[in-house]
Amino acid sequence: MSAPSISEGQQSEAESYELCEAIGYGASAVAWRARVKRRSRAEKADLPAEVAIKRIDLENCPSNLGEIRKEIQAMEMCNHPNIVEYYCCFVSSQE
Repeated sequence: MSAPSISEGQQSEAESYELCEAIGYGASAVAWRARVKRRSRAEKADLPAEVAIKRIDLENCPSNLGEIRKEIQAMEMCNHPNIVEYYCCFVSSQE
């Protein structure tokens, strides 16, 4: 199973975001409000200036990678005005 593809212009590295504030907490994850650091005007216009980032501590997560992948796939398929749109996923060694 491959990771979801990242469209041109979507920021796919932790360094591409500035974490602003924690907005939700779970057993092994924290949801953050974050700003996208714009790198150039050539970036895709539909990428919002602010996003929600779910940071999962993989070392202390009770779920296995297969369960996490299923959650990502389910998020990717959601298309509803009351559900936050999924853009991408990545792994970072940052704390």
